[in-house]
Amino acid sequence: MLKCVLRTFVCCCAISASSSSLVGNDAQRVFNAGSEELRVIVSECNDRIKDITQRCIPQIRRLLAGGHQSEAAHLAFQCVTEIRETVRRSTIRIEVLCSRVINRLLELGAPNLARRFHDRCLKGQASISNAGQRAEHAIRSLFN
Repeated sequence: MLKCVLRTFVCCCAISASSSSLVGNDAQRVFNAGSEELRVIVSECNDRIKDITQRCIPQIRRLLAGGHQSEAAHLAFQCVTEIRETVRRSTIRIEVLCSRVINRLLELGAPNLARRFHDRCLKGQASISNAGQRAEHAIRSLFN
């Protein structure tokens, strides 16, 4: 009888440990998948900002060189608006992703991974915000 109780206890402990391990693996998979999705969003946004800037700056320079100040200013305004909209849309995508992943990590009982993911989200948002600001500055500096 004691052996049966002991065997049952050992089996229960093993099942509990393996269940906990599965939750940890699930949480790690959620964290990794969310991190990759975040990386893609940030990369796409930064690439889009770079493309806009590389397209706009030569056009603005040509207009300024030809003495077309108001057309250059209008184009610069359009480019800055496009950059800001790109940053805004990407920021929303990051916020939605981060809420979903953090909530799922908390449901899986992984608050440390949720905190780490939150930190990654903040870094991602800062990255695209900084890229947008640098691009705007590069465009504005053409008029100095």
